Amino acid sequence: MRRRAVAVVMVAIGVALIGLTLGANLFGRTKAHEGLTDDFRPLMDKTVLSRLRADVDGFQAAFTEFDKKGVPMLAGVQKTSPDEVRASIAKNYPTAGVVLAELPAALTEYTGLINTFEAQRDNFRSADAIPTKSVPSTVTPWVMLAFGVLAIGVGILMLRPGIVAPVVMVAMGLALLLGPLALSFPRKAVDADAVNAAFKPAITKELVAEAKQVFGSLDAMSSEMDSMIADIGKSMGLDPAQTKALMGAVLPKFTAMMADLPAKTGGFKELIGTLDGNIDNYYLLRNMAFQPFVWVFLLMGTAMTLAGAFVFKVERQLARAARLAGAAMPGMPVAPTATPPAANQ
Repeated sequence: MRRRAVAVVMVAIGVALIGLTLGANLFGRTKAHEGLTDDFRPLMDKTVLSRLRADVDGFQAAFTEFDKKGVPMLAGVQKTSPDEVRASIAKNYPTAGVVLAELPAALTEYTGLINTFEAQRDNFRSADAIPTKSVPSTVTPWVMLAFGVLAIGVGILMLRPGIVAPVVMVAMGLALLLGPLALSFPRKAVDADAVNAAFKPAITKELVAEAKQVFGSLDAMSSEMDSMIADIGKSMGLDPAQTKALMGAVLPKFTAMMADLPAKTGGFKELIGTLDGNIDNYYLLRNMAFQPFVWVFLLMGTAMTLAGAFVFKVERQLARAARLAGAAMPGMPVAPTATPPAANQ
């Protein structure tokens, strides 16, 4: 009865491992994990993040300068209010109007995103090494599936007497118990959950869609801005050279940014392209918790080890008792040989 109960436990663990692997979509999620970490790894580099922060700061400074200095200057020339100037820009130069209206808020969001990336660099590096740096996470569901099938087989074998099944059971239990510990999976799981928690409010489909729109408008804004600046110069009675000199003197940061717009937007395009290409992968992982898997492995490993060791001990005790009983059993008495009666003399 004890072996049968342990056999049921072993089969249940095997079915649970297979069910967990398939039910949690670990094949799809580990594939998404590999794709996301491969693409995010370059973005998490300290140098890349520093460059992105510098670009954000540069854009913020340039557009703040235009809004705080350029718009009042135009309002003075046109004898109107700054709000009327902004409305006129939005009407006559719609792409520039969209960028001037939406980019400041977008840059604030990107600053928050960069802050999140910088804060999670170490956690990301740890999560990126699940299960190890050299072994991809896509191996994990195959290992769990194999363990599940093997556990069911050992459970069935447990119904037959012998020590092979309990020995294998103990070995499998120790593997489930010690393997995650040896690979630092508990710490990596905590770090992976921390990354998920930090990224969840920072990376959304809405943010990616807005970013694509704003930076698409920013690319299209360049030629429109040339026309707008030329029109500003004409309204002030300036030729192109004088207009360029005035813009450089009054709006040096804005002028420099517009002169090198493609290079300045390169880092953002890479960031947004990476987010856009991995948004489905991220949404497949964003609600996944890694720590429960650690507890599942540790509890299953402990149960298998203890149950297997118990059956092994019982089998050894039974075998020892049988040997002792055999040694203590007296031999069967041998009947004396019959002596024929003596013949009468």
